[in-house]
Amino acid sequence: MKPWPGWGWLAVLCALSFSAQAGERWQGFYDKAALDRTASLTAPDVRAILTEDIPRVLTAEERARLAGVSIDFPRENASHPMNFYADWRSSRITVPISSLRFLRDLLAAYAWLSVHGYDLQPVSDYLAVIKYQWPRLLRGKPHLPLKALGVPENALDEARVMARFQQLFGTAVVFVLGHELGHIYHRHASYGEISPLQARRQEEEADRFALKLLQRIGEAPIGAAFFFYILSHLVAYPDDPGFQAVEAGRTHPLSPERIRTVAEQIKANAERFGDGADDAGKARRNAAFIAAELDRAALLVGDKDVQSALRQIGLSTRPETLRARRTAAPGR
Repeated sequence: MKPWPGWGWLAVLCALSFSAQAGERWQGFYDKAALDRTASLTAPDVRAILTEDIPRVLTAEERARLAGVSIDFPRENASHPMNFYADWRSSRITVPISSLRFLRDLLAAYAWLSVHGYDLQPVSDYLAVIKYQWPRLLRGKPHLPLKALGVPENALDEARVMARFQQLFGTAVVFVLGHELGHIYHRHASYGEISPLQARRQEEEADRFALKLLQRIGEAPIGAAFFFYILSHLVAYPDDPGFQAVEAGRTHPLSPERIRTVAEQIKANAERFGDGADDAGKARRNAAFIAAELDRAALLVGDKDVQSALRQIGLSTRPETLRARRTAAPGR
């Protein structure tokens, strides 16, 4: 994609926006009404997954060690559009409503676009745009996922879209909660208290705990793949303005090695996930697809040339060009 005229000035403006007051940069991305709807409609389902569904697949020892875990739903996390975390000392998982809404909207958009045969590249471009243009250039404009990508607000009323969304969102939420439970189960230290190598090992250990839960449930972790794919677009890259400051405040280190480790574990245990089916061939194909998506995410996190291209897309793309465009027959 060629930069549109004047994109150099846009790069300067976005550099200022990206680096200045990063801790509050995402405040106001969703309005109060949208967050209230998510708190009333979606948060109870997430709580039920934690308190009713996941305990059914825990061992007696795991249930004992995780007894008393609670979940908080603060309205907004202004430091990142998708930030979930846990503290083993208080046995508390924090799921900001703003982060939950962002994950929900992106997966709903992906489900609708894929069911109707639209190009999925705009999802990647959208993530790049909001990373580099929010808030200075997007506030007050259509910047939310569904609106920006041309997805109907009632997209989930369609049965096929809802079925695909439920698999994506359900397995993403189980992975997120399982990951945070893994931190609590293993009594992991806070990122600032340990070395980067130890932090990475803790993340991989928490990932393994989450994947173990998904294996027991018998669901292909496709939502986990897209969770990493979203994060890989939003993480600060080494050449981004303010990278060192952002890096210092990270609570969940994201590296190519971590993502590829998840991919390898999924491929090695393909038939244990099962995707709710007894077909071993289908399970292996699902695992291969998920691993390929994870490899794409790892490339974004680890390849400077790919990061440079994505940065240019983020800086030069006009939001109005992100609208859905068809490339395949609907339902493929």
